[in-house]
Amino acid sequence: GTQTPIAALILDLPPRGAFMQQLNVTQFLHEFGHLLHDLFAGHQSWYNNAGANNERDFIEAPSTLLEAWLWNYDFLSTIAINRDGDVLPPDLFGRMKGSRDFGRGLQRSTLIYLSALSLELHLRDPEDIDFEELDRELQKRFSVFGEVDELHYYASFGHLLSYSAMYYTYIWSDVIATDMLTKFESSGLRDRDVWRQYRATVLAPGTSKPAETLVTEFLGRPIRFD
Repeated sequence: GTQTPIAALILDLPPRGAFMQQLNVTQFLHEFGHLLHDLFAGHQSWYNNAGANNERDFIEAPSTLLEAWLWNYDFLSTIAINRDGDVLPPDLFGRMKGSRDFGRGLQRSTLIYLSALSLELHLRDPEDIDFEELDRELQKRFSVFGEVDELHYYASFGHLLSYSAMYYTYIWSDVIATDMLTKFESSGLRDRDVWRQYRATVLAPGTSKPAETLVTEFLGRPIRFD
């Protein structure tokens, strides 16, 4: 028998007629990337090769890739329009990018801290873990601001449940997505031929090949980390 590939996004969106904040749109595009991956990869012959079941090191790359479109003014100007029909001004867009870049180092250091936290919790003997001490140690090492008293972030770190020791894959996938983006940037982010190639070589194969092979075939070269 066969099963039709079905995927859905369940979202908490503003009511009809209201505007979405940029963060909401970013989150939507990220999850929409997962949706497309599931749908396009859903036509493999065998269940285990169908859908977005790739290695965890790669699974966030297609969704992270779509976020880049919000930082392309040609694309953003088609959706960032107010009630009077005015398009987002270029100077405001420039300030938005400056704000993003200003906080990027802090964001990265936070991701590294959380990656270290998830890994260390799984490397250590659970009988001997002192959560407070471990958290202080890692915050001191990775946080720009050092330890924050009474934060207890580990107690509400939801990705510990779903990602286990592998939270680092968000950063790893971001590197892969950034490398794949170079292919789009060379031809324009809305070049249909590049999109068709991306769909055919990266998304549609599902897990029928290793993710590294999929990306290499799309780029025409091995992944680079520079």
